[in-house]
Amino acid sequence: MDNRVILSQYFAENSKRESLVEKETETGNYYVRVKSEFGTWFVTMFTSQQEAEDYAEDWIDGIKT
Repeated sequence: MDNRVILSQYFAENSKRESLVEKETETGNYYVRVKSEFGTWFVTMFTSQQEAEDYAEDWIDGIKT
């Protein structure tokens, strides 16, 4: 993960959900790390920054479960 740059981070106001959007400098892929209300982290890869940001925001809003 040394070659990833953090682009944005989101926090839910009414829960413990978090999301973090990163870009891998070597491949250009985008990674979204999300944390559930129970403290479990999940990672999803995207090729588009817009898709990654949308997913991260949706996670905070509770749309992605």
